[in-house]
Amino acid sequence: TAQLQMLLQGSTPDSISDFITERAVPFAGRIGRDKVESVVASLLDKEAEAGQLDWCLAFLSDQSASRSLLTDLQIVDLSVRTVYACRALEQWDRMDALLDVASELLPVEGAPPPDGESE
Repeated sequence: TAQLQMLLQGSTPDSISDFITERAVPFAGRIGRDKVESVVASLLDKEAEAGQLDWCLAFLSDQSASRSLLTDLQIVDLSVRTVYACRALEQWDRMDALLDVASELLPVEGAPPPDGESE
């Protein structure tokens, strides 16, 4: 898991999608989703506590990248945890954007299931 953490730390908000697709996904497939979530959660907490939400927002809002590593429920959970971990008051706009990411992935009551999924 330390290797995945080093891989993810090498990315920037601008390069996150390509970086995850090309480097992190192949490695993550070998260690399993639970370990991936643990590593990602640790990185998100670290960035959020430092008030650096750009990377967090880039990772969690890029659904093609984040969904290749995490389930929708994990993304929702990590988005909310990241907001709670951030103490930088000037980051409200990014915190709001992270909560938007979470709300977009939550199922709407009474809505039909996404294509290919059964109830």
